[in-house]
Amino acid sequence: MLFRSERAQLDRAINHAVPAMESIERVRGTVAALRQEQQRTLIAALSNDRAGVEASMVALRALHAAATEAVKAAEPHLATAESRARRDAMAMSLADWRLAAHDVERLLANGTVDAAKASVNEASASLLNTVDQAAQELLDQQHGLLRDVTATAARARTDQSRANVSMVMLLLFGGAFVVVGLRAEAR
Repeated sequence: MLFRSERAQLDRAINHAVPAMESIERVRGTVAALRQEQQRTLIAALSNDRAGVEASMVALRALHAAATEAVKAAEPHLATAESRARRDAMAMSLADWRLAAHDVERLLANGTVDAAKASVNEASASLLNTVDQAAQELLDQQHGLLRDVTATAARARTDQSRANVSMVMLLLFGGAFVVVGLRAEAR
């Protein structure tokens, strides 16, 4: 049986890491959707589909809000300064992406599709790559924390098992010594 402290540590790690990992996976999924929606926006603009551009812009704002919310949802579950720094990097890059998306929207409204395409391919893509990379690093870190806590709990269980076996052996030797002593005395 695990010592209570190891069990509590394992429970705490799971209760923090799993929700953080779920939130970060939502960020990554939303970043992928942002990339796709940006491409739809450009395709609509190249096709002179003003309604399509407007619909894509609405979708981009909603996706940005979802990604920002997922980053915030991870916040209470991040225990280390390193993980909080990665979260901050994601939040800052998402805020910068929103500014770049606003610039793209302005360029499209002015009819400069080529400039908007360049902005999407350069600034927006770079910012989304930064978010995605920070999210992956955060996921790797959370996996590592879980792995470390699980290994510690397994070692504690092994140590407890060894202690139990040692105690049983000691009792058996003690019992055998008593039996041998009683037999010798009885003779």
